[in-house]
Amino acid sequence: MKYSPEQVLERITEFAKEINLRRTIDGVIYRNDYLDYQVLMDDRFHAELREKLIDVLFTDPNHADTRREITYLLRHAFEFEEWEDVPAPSKEQDIIE
Repeated sequence: MKYSPEQVLERITEFAKEINLRRTIDGVIYRNDYLDYQVLMDDRFHAELREKLIDVLFTDPNHADTRREITYLLRHAFEFEEWEDVPAPSKEQDIIE
């Protein structure tokens, strides 16, 4: 994990404002098993962003393809299904709200 969930939460919140995302960013979880960050929105949506996408967002914030891909993922977030529990951190996960 190159960036802490706190850093990602701050950057994704800024990014959400830039793209006028209509959802509220509630938190970020780093998932070691998948090497991604799960972004929680409006208490019922989630999007998974690969670590590499986050890295490019930090190192080259104007990279057009990365911005388009993250925008798409945030705007097309998945709604938690009834059978899914609200994510809780495991031993290897950090959840930041």
